[in-house]
Amino acid sequence: MILAGDIGGTKTDLAIFDSDDSQMSGPKFERRYLNREQENLPTMVQNFLQEAGLSITSVCFAVAGPVRAGRCVMANLPWVVDGLELQQALGLNRVALINDLGSHWN
Repeated sequence: MILAGDIGGTKTDLAIFDSDDSQMSGPKFERRYLNREQENLPTMVQNFLQEAGLSITSVCFAVAGPVRAGRCVMANLPWVVDGLELQQALGLNRVALINDLGSHWN
């Protein structure tokens, strides 16, 4: 299972997809969050995964800002999205952060 997310300045869309789904039938679970109502991204993602009740193997987040050294300082949100922090919080081997400038794997 793959967790994909679009993390913007005001909202975050999260969805889990089955990587073995050759029919591309859509997300197995998805939610939209208003960022101002969330403490931080790791907590939001952990709550999302608990609600979904699904295990993930991979994560890719598109973030609204440049990714440098696996981190993004959000322009319109007082968050730093850190791939290594997310990797450790979620117990995964790798987390990808991407934007329209490039990508970086942790």
